[in-house]
Amino acid sequence: MSNRTLLLVAGIVVGSVWGLAVGAAYGASGCRPSTARAGPRSLTGAA
Repeated sequence: MSNRTLLLVAGIVVGSVWGLAVGAAYGASGCRPSTARAGPRSLTGAA
């Protein structure tokens, strides 16, 4: 169970960090403030 919980926590942390990075990139590029919608779409598209 410890391994599964560690993987789950690691996935959540990596996902949140990646989302923040994508949001910061969109903000720096000066795009529309719709990072909430663009983030998940870009993540699913990249994956």
